[in-house]
Amino acid sequence: VADCINPQPFGQFDVVFSAHLLNYFENQDDLSKVFKSMFEQTKPGGICSGLLASPFINYEDPESTGHFKQNGKEVEVLSSGVPLKVLVRLSFENESSLTFTNYLWPAEIYEKCALSAGFSKFEWIRPILGSQFKESLEFFKTYLENPCTYGFKAHKN
Repeated sequence: VADCINPQPFGQFDVVFSAHLLNYFENQDDLSKVFKSMFEQTKPGGICSGLLASPFINYEDPESTGHFKQNGKEVEVLSSGVPLKVLVRLSFENESSLTFTNYLWPAEIYEKCALSAGFSKFEWIRPILGSQFKESLEFFKTYLENPCTYGFKAHKN
């Protein structure tokens, strides 16, 4: 376990990857510091990539986006505004569950933090299904129409 806001130098890498890390920061200053840290650890010509909860939600009426209860996940809005503070509950087949708090920022905030950290380009990656899931398309239809998770890629010159 390490401090993502003030990390120890690990060197530089061609690819820096973050999975759902960016949803844990409740203020924009800390989010910016994490992007700066990821920028510093990305080699020139490298990328920083990751997954996070969808930044494309209606912040006035978040539950209207539809992905607040699907595929064993329930999200309860704890406070509205930006960022949106939510309590996430994941339920598993063995009846156990996992609960944690996330902060959902609009897409433009993530983009702004990444670019101000020094990344030259930022892009969103919408989930797609590989051809091996063709027969399961109906199962994934709701998710694909309104994905609860997005990828991102930030480029460093």
